[in-house]
Amino acid sequence: MPSADTINKRLQHLAEEDPDKKSFCFINLENVVILLSRKQLHDLSRRYASRLNRYGIQKGDIICSVMANSRTRIVIDMGILMTGGVVSHGLPTFKDGEDFFTTLRNSKCSMIITSVDHPTFQMVKQYFVTKIFVTGKHTETIIPIQCDKAPTLKQAIVYELRSHEDHTSFLAGLDDEDFYEADVTAEDDAYYFFTSGSTGLSKLIPRTHREVLTISDAHPILLKDDIFFNDRTFGWLSGFPHFFMSQGLPVLVQEIFDGLKLRQLTDIWEVALNLGATCNILFAADIMTLKKLYAEGVFKKRIRATLLGGQPLKKNVLHAASLVSEVIITFYGTVDTGVIAHGTVDTKSMGKIKDCFVGNNYPYMQIRLVDETTKEVFTESNRVGLIHVKGSTVTRRYLNTTEVPDVTDDGWTNIKDAGYYDENGHLYVIGRQSDVIVSGTLNIYPQWIEERVQKCPGVETVVIVGLPHPEATQELCVCVVKERDATLTYAELKDFCQAMFLDGALNFACVPDKFVIMDGFPLLPSGKVNRKEVEKLATEHFKTKSI
Repeated sequence: MPSADTINKRLQHLAEEDPDKKSFCFINLENVVILLSRKQLHDLSRRYASRLNRYGIQKGDIICSVMANSRTRIVIDMGILMTGGVVSHGLPTFKDGEDFFTTLRNSKCSMIITSVDHPTFQMVKQYFVTKIFVTGKHTETIIPIQCDKAPTLKQAIVYELRSHEDHTSFLAGLDDEDFYEADVTAEDDAYYFFTSGSTGLSKLIPRTHREVLTISDAHPILLKDDIFFNDRTFGWLSGFPHFFMSQGLPVLVQEIFDGLKLRQLTDIWEVALNLGATCNILFAADIMTLKKLYAEGVFKKRIRATLLGGQPLKKNVLHAASLVSEVIITFYGTVDTGVIAHGTVDTKSMGKIKDCFVGNNYPYMQIRLVDETTKEVFTESNRVGLIHVKGSTVTRRYLNTTEVPDVTDDGWTNIKDAGYYDENGHLYVIGRQSDVIVSGTLNIYPQWIEERVQKCPGVETVVIVGLPHPEATQELCVCVVKERDATLTYAELKDFCQAMFLDGALNFACVPDKFVIMDGFPLLPSGKVNRKEVEKLATEHFKTKSI
């Protein structure tokens, strides 16, 4: 689709190509699929854009869209793009909302669109100038906001969407709107995506229409009749409908209306298979959960293709994935870079694969390996080096922060991962060369959690390290030294840590689940804590004890 160089034009092209073909298939609580055709999605998006335009939203305005996955959410997001606006995401983790308000400030957001069941509503409602809001079935009220924590935030739209019928009613209410579509170019910003949680979910990557579509078009070609199951949040890069935008594949997803409550993968998996899902995106923890259920005979039908990524993949995870899926497609990339490389693994090639296999780089992405000490660029196989990349989707800026990507004088971006090529030219990525902890789907800098654990009564010093994990690469471990004469217990420390997070966030990989109380931390000659030694001590601790 060379002429469809914006997301808006891509939606139009797909609607004109096959108006009645499915775009999104939402699973309700009764496991009934509620469809949006390509034409419906395009028309509803333009109608919602008309409503936003009447509310004063113009090209270039930043709108924080935070509702859970639903028909309403995808229409709102696409409607924002139709106005020429920019979709910014916001998923708070801490109860005090510090990470959320930082996101609003950094994005210079002017409007938030949320629902009464979403945590963001509780965080912003105290700043409403008008305390009464009405959403109803077909009406809505713009609520003025005055918020010193996010000075550019001026208004909110809050919906009451407590059932699947409410979503249906909301969309029906758009029938009274005219169509509206702003003149948008490929170089206009479309989305502000979060990085992978490395600095408290507050660092944003601006992406233009061209960049988003380039990333989508870089995904491997699937079969034309595939249906892609993906429950990742729409506002995250991994939740964006890449395969719909690039190949027109329908997306099967849960429709959520009760805050952020998502049915567990084990509860929805067979439903998704029975409803025709042939491909999906999973992470290591998902695969290992499904492996047990396949081994026990709970599930028998395999999916055709599974996309795995987000962290270095171990062979045991790939073998487990082969029980779930006929073909495994490995992904390597970041929000900062887009997709860097991918590989395909099936039963024939499984025995040749080693830990941390990625595959081959994409044609639009250049990769080089550099010696960490000498900065020498080398090409020999099986030699580990730092990974540098160049490509049209590699970002050169973060949004409204003094932090910048690590770019060399000759234009290569150091993504601070370590890897090597084998003798067959396949890339292997073995992990970070810094304090970053790769946990679950996140790359986590521990400092932003340490600062909060430090406030726990009885804690003198805290260091968070990553311990080896057979499925998720690493898991977070909180190591503390008590204040003198303090009576801090493991239970108190764990309760304090978990109380920092919203209830819905407790399953996130950024929430620590292991704890060690030490007499003191080993130090480097400089006087700084020797994190590697702390990690060793914590590892030894859990060889003999279980907390």
